[in-house]
Formats: sequence, structure tokens, C-alpha cells
Amino acid sequence: MKKANNRRNVLYNRWKTIGWELLLLVIFNIMLASCDKERLSGSGYVISETRETGVFTDVDIDGPMRIHLQQGTPAPVQITAEDNLMRVIDTYVSGTTLHVRIKSGISLHNTRDIDIYLKSATYNSVFFAGSGSVESLDTIRTNRFEYRLDGSGNARFPIVTDRLETEINGSGNIQLNGRAGTFHSSIDGSGNVRGMDFYCEDADISVEGSGGHTLNVSHSLDVSIRGSGEVRYRGTAVVRTDISGSGKVIKL
Repeated sequence: MKKANNRRNVLYNRWKTIGWELLLLVIFNIMLASCDKERLSGSGYVISETRETGVFTDVDIDGPMRIHLQQGTPAPVQITAEDNLMRVIDTYVSGTTLHVRIKSGISLHNTRDIDIYLKSATYNSVFFAGSGSVESLDTIRTNRFEYRLDGSGNARFPIVTDRLETEINGSGNIQLNGRAGTFHSSIDGSGNVRGMDFYCEDADISVEGSGGHTLNVSHSLDVSIRGSGEVRYRGTAVVRTDISGSGKVIKL
């Protein structure tokens, strides 16, 4: 019996040692990956640059940038940033999507604002990942529009569309004004959609977490809340709710 216990102790200690070795290996790889990134600080000298990219209807942004949308005759992309950052800002069209991103392997520090000005005849979708912002300088007019925000960014959209979809993953914020026929919105996290100047006929709202939502809705409102989120609305809509947690639906 004593030999069996000793054998178990030896095996336990061996597996414990292997576990620590694997943990240290993971930590080392993470540190190595972070060291591989080029740390780039801004020069302080701001310039503007225009780039021909081709026609696009969708936009995919990744990085700490301020995106300014205009709707009208397509024009080259205009970038305002510090001169030594231009080489790490990628802009290219793939299919119908314009990609705007900081090159892989670059870590920006102590930089001034990076402003990107885009102009397209129509917009169908904008996907944004990062901590910057997206704003439309014009009222976007389109049959359908989808906006997804991953991270802590902010967005402002004046919009007129038949169908609008918004999605927030994280702590980002979206400010809407305008109108839509149908509106589908999803918040996962602590983000907020502010739409007291936004009007729709039918809305389907989903909140997971502590996020908040405001809107005007005239016909039907379906709300699903998992957590402590809140949906506040104005209008005469018939309301259906599915709430798990301390979440609330409040008529204003």
C-alpha cells in the first residue's frame, strides 16, 4: 500500500511539473509575440494624403481611427495623419468592401488623431473594430444598412433606410437619428444605442449584459434581455418581452 501511495505521489508531482512548464511556455509565447510588434510613435508632423481605391459599398475598419463617411459621387480616400504613420495605414478594396486598417505587427503609441474621409455612392454595411469612431457627415440613404461595432468605439449615423441592423460587442456607443421600416439591434456587453431621434415601425432588440437602448417605434417592439440591460422607448408599439435577470423595458 505504501508503494502504491508513493507511485501516485510521483505521478502527481510529475503532472504538476508538466502543468507548470506548459503554463510558463504559454506566458513566454505571449511575451514573445508582444515583443515582435513594432512600437511606432507619431512624429508630430501631420500631413494629408489621397489614395485611389476603386468603388465600394461596404467598409471594414480595424484600428484607432476616426472615420468620416460621405455619400455621393465616389472620390479617393483622404487620410490625415502624422507623416511617419502613412506607411502603416492600409487601404484596399476586396470585392465590394473597402478595408482600412493598421498593418499587422504594428503597435501605435503617442500619436495624433488619424482621420479617414470616405465617399461612396451608397453604403450597405460598416464594420468597425477598435477604439476610434465612425460618423456620417451626410444622411445615409440606402435600402438596407448594417453596422457592427466590436470594442469601445463610438458611432453617429443620420440614416434613412428600409431595413437597419446594428450590433455592438463590447462597450461601444451608437447614436442614431433618422428612420427605418424595420430595425434589428443586438448588444452584447455594456454598449449603448441612443435613438431618441430615430423612428421605426418594427423593432427587434436583444441585450445581453448591462447595455442600454432608446428608440421610437410605432407598430411592434420585440425585446429580449439577458442581464441588467434596459430598453426605453416612445411610441404606440405593441410590446413583447422575454427578460431573464433584472433588465427592464420602459415606456417614456
